[in-house]
Amino acid sequence: MSPLAAASDYTIVFQGDHFNITWRIDAFQNLTGFPSSTAYPANLSASLDGQDLSAFNTALQNALQAKVNSVSISQLMVKITSNSASNTCIPTCSLQWLNLTVGFQLQESPPSNYGAARYDMSWKDVRVDDDLTAAGAGFNKLGDRYLLDGLVPMVTFTPTRSQSVLVSVQNETVNSANYQSIVSKIVLLDLSLFQAPLDNWSVARDLNLGIQTWTSPFNGGFIVSAIHRVNEPEGTTNLAYLAGAKISAEMTTPLNAFVKGDTLFVDQSGGLLEKIASAAILGILGVWIGASVIERKTAGPSFARQRKKKR
Repeated sequence: MSPLAAASDYTIVFQGDHFNITWRIDAFQNLTGFPSSTAYPANLSASLDGQDLSAFNTALQNALQAKVNSVSISQLMVKITSNSASNTCIPTCSLQWLNLTVGFQLQESPPSNYGAARYDMSWKDVRVDDDLTAAGAGFNKLGDRYLLDGLVPMVTFTPTRSQSVLVSVQNETVNSANYQSIVSKIVLLDLSLFQAPLDNWSVARDLNLGIQTWTSPFNGGFIVSAIHRVNEPEGTTNLAYLAGAKISAEMTTPLNAFVKGDTLFVDQSGGLLEKIASAAILGILGVWIGASVIERKTAGPSFARQRKKKR
């Protein structure tokens, strides 16, 4: 079975008073190697502008504000490309790619307490359900537009003693009676699998660069597979027909930030909070050391008096 490609990524970079967001989603498929199956839109190469870009901007901002109503986006850039599908290959077809790159700035109006701004990061697992287009070709609702029809020859395949087809969507086995409800929900702009709170993400700090990076323990995206099993006298052959995208996610901030749950705290006091914390620690140490010295002083004479009494 062919491995999933892992080239897609989702990056969040906090800089100053805003976030720079980049999505790079590389969806792939080789379903067209199965007879009568259909594919993604072919030979796209477009940077969205005009009505297409406006529709994307509205859909994205609405989806983000449904999570956190104080956020807004600017400087949106969207580029989409695809190659042509192959359907005359043995044993399986080479991959067709549908590549989407999205970049934008996100602003949020955070409350601030004791010199620390609190950013609600629950927008990070946003999902856009709108039917978006580029040059007349739909690219977001992959399930409704392409995969429902593309899987028909596979879910309706009549098994024989020598051949069978096993279809799964999101790692769940499906058939002709139930696949529609699952497949129709597949969209390209789906980051909902990154819902784990940020304090469950792993973190690495680079003191030289002055940054820290949180990495999601889970991948996003989707996976559809159809395994065509062919039993022959010389052995069994499994032909894998796949469609999917596998997305990693990470967030980078300066060292003056920390997370709790899905909240990002950023020190805006110019290091004052760190100084206060250090002073508090030194104060506690001072009290502890002072108490230890006093204890030793009081314990010394008492011990001496006890010894004199014994003589």
